[in-house]
Amino acid sequence: MEITAAVLLAVAALVFGVGLMVYSVRRKERQARARIRSTYLKGQR
Repeated sequence: MEITAAVLLAVAALVFGVGLMVYSVRRKERQARARIRSTYLKGQR
């Protein structure tokens, strides 16, 4: 019981950390794309 609870907690923490990392990377990627698009549009004018 105690071992399974500890394993479950460790897996949950691992999944949460990976999800948070992926979320932050995608958010940075989206911001970078928006910046590139804005500079591209400025260059077009």
